[in-house]
Amino acid sequence: MKRTRKKALLVAAPLVLLAVALCWWFVRDTSEGKERIAFPGSVCGGVLKGSDVASLLPAEGEAFSDSRKSFGKSGNAETCSFSAGGREVELKLYYYLPSPSAAKRAENDTDWSTGHERVSIKLGDSSGYMGDHFAKLYMNCTSLLGEKSVIGVWANYYGEAAESVPPGKRAHFGDVAANALRYVSGHEGQACKEAASLPQGPPIKS
Repeated sequence: MKRTRKKALLVAAPLVLLAVALCWWFVRDTSEGKERIAFPGSVCGGVLKGSDVASLLPAEGEAFSDSRKSFGKSGNAETCSFSAGGREVELKLYYYLPSPSAAKRAENDTDWSTGHERVSIKLGDSSGYMGDHFAKLYMNCTSLLGEKSVIGVWANYYGEAAESVPPGKRAHFGDVAANALRYVSGHEGQACKEAASLPQGPPIKS
């Protein structure tokens, strides 16, 4: 009996050592070449803070980059994309005619209307929606010269199916859209009179 047990231990020991070696090799192999990503203090020409975008992107891997050094000041539709760790986010700015209103545009917008757990949101007088990989806000804008328009701010993962998006990003997309709207509608952007009514903090469900 003792001889059998000893023989079993002799057989099992190499298997245990092999399993440990394979685990060590796997951990070393998957971690090799991945460095902690350094995020800048501001992104897209100052529209967003580095901490805003860090919450949407991986912490390790390919270095951070963004596509614009100025955003929201030209009066034209613009896109700023930023990426890190193999994932990319697009921030888009649109200008629309004043009719229909921001609230009506948000109500009629059917982008990602099914299958993405979309919820309606508000930030002051602005309206929109957000989901697990996107957020959009519309706001009526009256310039200092009295010209009227509707501003649309849209943030979303680029080129990714909803199923591949890590969970828990909904609130972060809402923060990014809100911060971008406050920036482009304020004195550094379009100087909308309505910008003063935008509260600080994230959008709320409506």
